[in-house]
Amino acid sequence: MSNVYEVSFAFSQKQMDDIVKIETSNGGPKPKFGKVVVKGVEKLYTEMLGPGVKSRYPDSRTLITGDIRKINYTEKV
Repeated sequence: MSNVYEVSFAFSQKQMDDIVKIETSNGGPKPKFGKVVVKGVEKLYTEMLGPGVKSRYPDSRTLITGDIRKINYTEKV
């Protein structure tokens, strides 16, 4: 049985570019992305993935995996 609190934070440059392109093409402001603390350093993330879920972007890399209640992060805006 998987842990319902387990989450992976992932970053994909292609996904980030796609999100920015979609948002700005509609006349909106450039979107702000969430940040997650990895070994004391804040890093941008483009998506949060549940247990066993893989990103659909091939360049995606996992930044950190663990209990969502113990990971320091800010939500995407």
